[in-house]
Amino acid sequence: MTQEWKTEFFEVLSKKMEAFTSDNILMKNEADGEWMLKTVFATSAERESFVVVQGITYPAREDVLLLELYIKLTGEAKEEAMPELKKAIEELNSYLPIGTLGISPSDQHVYLRDCFKLPVDRTIEETVSDAVVDYELIMEVVVAAYPGLCRIWNGDMTFDQTVEGDLLKRYSTKQGGK
Repeated sequence: MTQEWKTEFFEVLSKKMEAFTSDNILMKNEADGEWMLKTVFATSAERESFVVVQGITYPAREDVLLLELYIKLTGEAKEEAMPELKKAIEELNSYLPIGTLGISPSDQHVYLRDCFKLPVDRTIEETVSDAVVDYELIMEVVVAAYPGLCRIWNGDMTFDQTVEGDLLKRYSTKQGGK
């Protein structure tokens, strides 16, 4: 994949993302010359809190280019909240339609990460359209999961309480960590 293709892809993607938010930062990494798009999205219709979606490309193989979307959902989690947070993440990962939640080993923040293959054999416009759909889907997951995860992360609620309060869903038959 040529650098020119990546440049055009990110320029067109940045323009398309303006339909969702004006908070887009397209930057080029000085060290390796790779592009990155940082996009700020509200986590609810009330626009009370926001997350940054970081989009980068990288080669999975010589013939496969991936777009990675990485969202840092929270700051450092409280130690006492970790068991409940891990329980929630395990449950959510069992049914999320896109992406995977995790806890960063470096600073204990909760993240959502998704990677998908960019169809580089198609036009830039078609490829960007696919990427926009991925952004839409990943933000649907964020909007659905963010309120409950924040309540757990802050130590305000347990996973079971977020389920009872209809902030998060449980699809497994496990309850109360049993």
